[in-house]
Amino acid sequence: MISARWNPAPASGLQRQLDRIGAWTVLLMAAEAILAMIALIWRYRRFMEVRYQRVHQALQELMVESTCVQDFYAKLVQISVFATGALAAYVAVPDHASGKLPVHAAHAQDPRLQEILGSLPLSLDPDVFPWGQMSPCLAYHRKQAVDPRSPHVSGVMMRVIQQYPELRHYREVIAWPIMLSGVKNPCAIFVLEITRINRWFFGKSLIAHWESLLHDVERYLERLEAHSEQERLIQTDMLTGLPNRTRFSEQAEWLLRAVEHEPISWGIAVLDLDLFNEINTSYGPHQADNCLRMIAHNLGEALAEKDALLARIGGDEFGIMIPVTETGQVADISPQLLLAVTAAARRILDAPLSTSIGWSFFPQDGQNVHTLMAQADEAMAEAKKAGGNEYRVYSGAVAQRAVQRLWVHRSFPGAIERGDVHFFLQPKADMLAVRLTGVEMLARWRSVEGRWIWPGKFMPYVEENAHLIRLLGIRALQEAVRLRERMHDEHLSLQISINIGAKHFLNPAFIGDLETHCPDGRGITLEITETASVTGRKSAQPIMEWCQSRGFALSMDDFGTGYSSLLSVARLRFNELKLDQGFIRAFRKDLASFGVAGASRLLSQIAQCDLVAEGVATPDELHLWLLLGGRYIQGYLLAPPLPENAFFTWQNWLLPAILRPTRAIALQDMAALWQQLQQENA
Repeated sequence: MISARWNPAPASGLQRQLDRIGAWTVLLMAAEAILAMIALIWRYRRFMEVRYQRVHQALQELMVESTCVQDFYAKLVQISVFATGALAAYVAVPDHASGKLPVHAAHAQDPRLQEILGSLPLSLDPDVFPWGQMSPCLAYHRKQAVDPRSPHVSGVMMRVIQQYPELRHYREVIAWPIMLSGVKNPCAIFVLEITRINRWFFGKSLIAHWESLLHDVERYLERLEAHSEQERLIQTDMLTGLPNRTRFSEQAEWLLRAVEHEPISWGIAVLDLDLFNEINTSYGPHQADNCLRMIAHNLGEALAEKDALLARIGGDEFGIMIPVTETGQVADISPQLLLAVTAAARRILDAPLSTSIGWSFFPQDGQNVHTLMAQADEAMAEAKKAGGNEYRVYSGAVAQRAVQRLWVHRSFPGAIERGDVHFFLQPKADMLAVRLTGVEMLARWRSVEGRWIWPGKFMPYVEENAHLIRLLGIRALQEAVRLRERMHDEHLSLQISINIGAKHFLNPAFIGDLETHCPDGRGITLEITETASVTGRKSAQPIMEWCQSRGFALSMDDFGTGYSSLLSVARLRFNELKLDQGFIRAFRKDLASFGVAGASRLLSQIAQCDLVAEGVATPDELHLWLLLGGRYIQGYLLAPPLPENAFFTWQNWLLPAILRPTRAIALQDMAALWQQLQQENA
């Protein structure tokens, strides 16, 4: 049997040539593929560089516009994802208190990934597996960029993904630390999430580009921090370290807007130290400053657990904002605040110091901080009028007075300009000589509807406002000059008295107002309140001397209600003292009032000035006044304040008839007179 076996024919020369051509073709195709791949990589990297340029340009614009770090981070990650095509970008900021590296801003193409990144529990501690060994943590500790091609990083990520499968598609991470000059550790970590494929296109040059970009971010953050520190210093009270009024208003307004549509109430308080200027004068500025620091510290401790905002909003004023569920809570909080101030003064000065607190509430009392602060101020003023070391809430009568004050402040200047403010005349008399000696000009306001407004409705608010009281004072000077001319034409020799408010009298412009509107003071008496003249004696004395040199007489109004002293009254050299009508009404039954009235007789003799009893309304009051050695009176027994024409018509018939002669008793017999009065009252 013959077996068949295939024996290939030897290759011909042509066949060998074809084989060589095929091999070269394969090699050429492989080379072409390699070149195409290289070109693709180059083009992709070029594409990424172009995108980087877009990121850089967008960030430059962002750094010009943004002034908030949190907003900047949020926009940074958005721009990075949109411009580079990365899967995600996020910024983690170290929290040394908790030892974590929480994500502050994140953006991803996939919303699920963004949700995962937002709750990523990164750790600052590398020993806390696995989160402390991920790229952001490594970048934080190494203080340099961490590339996913690092074998150590790759190994760690494999173990992490085994424990947290939700991260299996997002395992390529490049992390850069953001460093600030002069700071040891990074202030933040910027992270890009990329796919495994495009990590090879994220070469060294592109990473260097990102490092350059983040260097610009670092400089921006430094400028922003420097600006923020400057703003903080501008808005911080340097003595106590508390926010000042500007910062308090901004923070409070932000808090109000944050809860605008929520059922949350806020209490706004203005706390004013009572008579703190006297502390400053008595103990010196250094001790006064120490006291303010201690007060700030004590108030901070009292409010420590109440989520309150505390600020120093003035020289001796503090502002407080505190969440409240009901207005009655201030009844518990206010005594603690009052005690905090008292304790601070006792510790630093070993002296008492009280305070007055006013409260208003959001939203019932107002919708903005400016309104609420104004209302709290009104309530604080009421607490101060009550004697200090009290608190008041803006409601009821306090709110009504605030509305009235606002109306007066808005309407009174127009009334002055239109001539709606008139001056009625109330006579003064010498009851021993039985003749009129002068008139006092008293302001009366006629409304646009034609009715007269009671002085108690507007004068308290005019007197407390420096602008309004000056307007009234200037008009009074002008009217006094005109009235003096009429007196001359009527052949009357009566002294004309005008009231000068304390805020006008102590105003640097006061002397200029006199020179402009009444340069010749003959026949005119300036009535100055006791508080303005005596408590402000150092500044008042040269003004008084100038006035007397121009012919003005000077009268101390409301004598006995302030801080009088024999020495002050004698040195200031008044021409007249006017005993407040409250003493006249009470001196028959009240021993203190009787004593003040009697002592005033002695004081007027020492000071060599006339003593006028205000508010004498009955013959019995007149008789007792004459017994006490009085001589001059003013009050309804003579006449109420009269319109000018009515006064000139009736002035000859105003003196009351004295039914029996009255002789003043000796000073040493005043105790016996008091006993006699008590027997009559019984």
